[in-house]
Amino acid sequence: MAECSTGGCNRPAARASQVHNGRICKVCYTREWHDRQGPCSLWHCDRRIDAADLCSTHYNRKRRGVPDWDAPVPRHMKRDGTCRHKDGCPEPVQARGYCAMHYARIAVLGHADAGPVGRLKAADGEGGDDGRGYWNITVNGQRYAKHRWVMEQILGRPLEPDEEVHHKNRVRHDNEPSNLELWTTAQPRGGRVEDLVRFYVGRYPDLAERVLAEVRAELAVSG
Repeated sequence: MAECSTGGCNRPAARASQVHNGRICKVCYTREWHDRQGPCSLWHCDRRIDAADLCSTHYNRKRRGVPDWDAPVPRHMKRDGTCRHKDGCPEPVQARGYCAMHYARIAVLGHADAGPVGRLKAADGEGGDDGRGYWNITVNGQRYAKHRWVMEQILGRPLEPDEEVHHKNRVRHDNEPSNLELWTTAQPRGGRVEDLVRFYVGRYPDLAERVLAEVRAELAVSG
């Protein structure tokens, strides 16, 4: 069977009885047909023709017998509109007339309504006090204790389960890098000295080298 004559298409060409030109596949023929069509025949609609000189929305309305099938398409149904939330959401439409956030609440999470206009969670980088004096922030939709998040950025890796972050001045919301120290509990607890040294040197090799150099320098001075 001959291949489609459209450049870059490897599909087999359709039979002449299926399309007007037997040297083109049905997919490319449909695409070219849509490209040749003008706007909907209704003066107020600029959507492309889909069938019977009407766009797909007005054609389907007329086919279903909707009384005002020829009415203009509401703005919230178009991709260049804004969210249809009843309280007025300025975000652009994502699906079903809603922005991505409100659509997710209804269609994805299954909520009865779209909820408030604003976010239910803080935006990235925003946060608040957790009630104990620590500051929490939102990062990629997840809640983090800011002092732990800052330390992870300093280390370039996630904190280990036994690692904690200490505020030098004991002010829990002061999360400047210079005010944070990395602490850890003794793991494995009660282990041999050799095992403990190997454990911590393996986890903090750069720190181990720096501390070892400092200790050697101190011993050289004192000796």
